[in-house]
Amino acid sequence: MAKGLRRSFTILVAGLVLGLVLGPIAPQAYGQEMPKVNRQYLIEPFVTSDIPKEAVVNVYVVTIPPGAESGWHSHDSSKPGGPGPAIAYFMEGTATIEEKQPDGSITTKVLGPGSVYWESGITHNGKNLGNTPVTVFVIRFDMPK
Repeated sequence: MAKGLRRSFTILVAGLVLGLVLGPIAPQAYGQEMPKVNRQYLIEPFVTSDIPKEAVVNVYVVTIPPGAESGWHSHDSSKPGGPGPAIAYFMEGTATIEEKQPDGSITTKVLGPGSVYWESGITHNGKNLGNTPVTVFVIRFDMPK
């Protein structure tokens, strides 16, 4: 990850943490009414049994340069130490996600900024067919080794 992007991301995370910790306290300390919290779902809530009961949680940013691809892979929570289910939030650029269906056919999805992709079980390949990098924020749940 580029130094500037890493620094910006670190500042963003630090700001979010401080806001979550101090935000609810500050207005009350000054006798002000607390503002209402707004929640916007990025994907509809869903139930899954794919996440291991004891999981190694990985949080990272993936950058796919123009013309690059992730390679075919899957996220299988039954394989110790392997990549488990993941939630990918697309921050920049546009990616083409190819998915291998059970019947052997390939389907594609085009995902851009603000899109969310649930990676679990299905074999897939992420491609950057554009001219700018694709940046994806990922939270992955691996089974311990």
